[in-house]
Amino acid sequence: MADLISKKWGRLQAGRAPRVLDLFSGAGGFSLGFRQAGCEIIAGVELDEDAAATHHLNFGHGAGAHPGPVDITKTSAEALMSRLSPGVRPGSGGCLLPSCV
Repeated sequence: MADLISKKWGRLQAGRAPRVLDLFSGAGGFSLGFRQAGCEIIAGVELDEDAAATHHLNFGHGAGAHPGPVDITKTSAEALMSRLSPGVRPGSGGCLLPSCV
């Protein structure tokens, strides 16, 4: 865990944007605030189909970045991560859930 935190800290010290995985994202109000604060929105996860589609329109960065509606109470972390873009994996230096690091 210390190695992961060190990698993330080094990434931030190098001037790269913090990354955010927005859980319970709705249409993206928090995502908008994080983006305005200089963060990179990795994905939004939302149960409501219309809200998930709106978040994707507002923040989508290509195929897989927004997995569509997801019930995270019935989805394992591994299954959720497999639906996201290939660069987002637990412990990879991608994102800490759900913080802006």
